[in-house]
Amino acid sequence: MLLILTKTSEKIFSARIPCVREMPKLKEYYEKFQNQLNIVSVAKDQYQNWKAFLDKNKYEWIQVLDQDEPKLSDMLHVEVYPTKYLLDPSGKVILITKNANDEIWKKLDRLFSPGN
Repeated sequence: MLLILTKTSEKIFSARIPCVREMPKLKEYYEKFQNQLNIVSVAKDQYQNWKAFLDKNKYEWIQVLDQDEPKLSDMLHVEVYPTKYLLDPSGKVILITKNANDEIWKKLDRLFSPGN
């Protein structure tokens, strides 16, 4: 499972926001590995901004707004966005990445390559 914590606003939908910039890549990996990978996006945002973002983009994986107390982002001590947690089938964290980088995509390619 890939758990990704994001922010969708701050000058909403700006291509400069790392979380928003990574969504097309996340969509690509969802489509590529949807039978092998569960994705949960957790957004830290205002409801109206989050809803507008989802209505516009129509992402098919699970979307959660981090608004309940205690906040998941606080419990996981998230300091930067996006933060991605890759978990194995037993729930063990096997990789944590912070900010936008290619590490998570390379790991997913290795995990799901033929022969693994």
